[in-house]
Amino acid sequence: MKYTQRISTTALCFSRVVGFLEFIKSIFDMDLTKKNCVPCRVGEPPLTKPEIDRYIKEVNPEWKLGFEPEKLVREFEFKDFNEAVNFINKVAKIAETEGHHPNICLHNYRKVNLELWTHKIGGLHENDFILASKIDKL
Repeated sequence: MKYTQRISTTALCFSRVVGFLEFIKSIFDMDLTKKNCVPCRVGEPPLTKPEIDRYIKEVNPEWKLGFEPEKLVREFEFKDFNEAVNFINKVAKIAETEGHHPNICLHNYRKVNLELWTHKIGGLHENDFILASKIDKL
């Protein structure tokens, strides 16, 4: 094989490896707001601690981990009751579209607490982070 043929073959292999690595990176770095919740099945395992650590970086840092079962929790505060209720209605619309529903609590007339976790599996699923990222955009 000639020297130039070896260089072009090596370059082709290298470009395929780089392309494959970019594809893998795109899977893991995907913008969660562009994903949709998918139905999960009873018995499917909840996310592991390393998976949760990876996903938590993709949402607003005001989302915190709650426990028993593990869940995402966040409190929102608004200027008045109407603004809080409007926010709840926006969250409800996203939740209906995604088929994934958070626990919502309105308290002190202008504060809203959200809890996200997947009841079917008793813990966190990618869907919880997808919904959190879409709520972050409101």
